[in-house]
Order: sequence, then structure tokens, then C-alpha cells
Amino acid sequence: MSTEPTKVMFRWERDGSYKGVLALFPAVAGNMDPSTCSCYAHVGQHSAADYLSVMERSRAATIEEYSDLAAELRRIGYNLKIVFRSSRDDYVERCKQVRRTA
Repeated sequence: MSTEPTKVMFRWERDGSYKGVLALFPAVAGNMDPSTCSCYAHVGQHSAADYLSVMERSRAATIEEYSDLAAELRRIGYNLKIVFRSSRDDYVERCKQVRRTA
């Protein structure tokens, strides 16, 4: 189990091919593009998501909507810090992660 808290934003996806709750990790790079962040869903589990695109087509999930997904993430070892918006520091952190793996 991780003791370091991981920032997470729970979003209700209402458009596009996926409809349901997503967990976005705004300070974790999704791939080699810093505009992406890591995300997690019940179906598909970990993947990369375009942060701005998800924010445009989703809304903040309610506690009732995200409680099952939060419990699943805790079961697999996440120490969650639930946030409702991302900061510039989160983007800078993703850029650093991309540079380290390049």
C-alpha cells in the first residue's frame, strides 16, 4: 500500500464512447504527451486520457457516483487525495515525468 497520497479527480463522462465515472490522476503523466494524464475506470482500468478533452465532456462526479470506484482504487493500494481541480503544478509535474522517460 502506498503511503504517498495520489491526487485524483472523479469525473462523470457524459459524451463520447464511454459513459460513467473516471478517475483522473492530474499529476501523473498518461503517456509521452504532457497534455495527457493517467486515468482509471472500472472497465479498462488504467489508461491515458487527454486532460482537457475529458474536462470538456464531463462533470464532477457526485460521491454516490464515485464511491465504488474510489473503494476499488483503495483496494488496489491507492492512498487517494480527492481534488476538484487541477493546478499548473500538476501540469508541470507531468512535463517533468515525460522528460525523465524521454
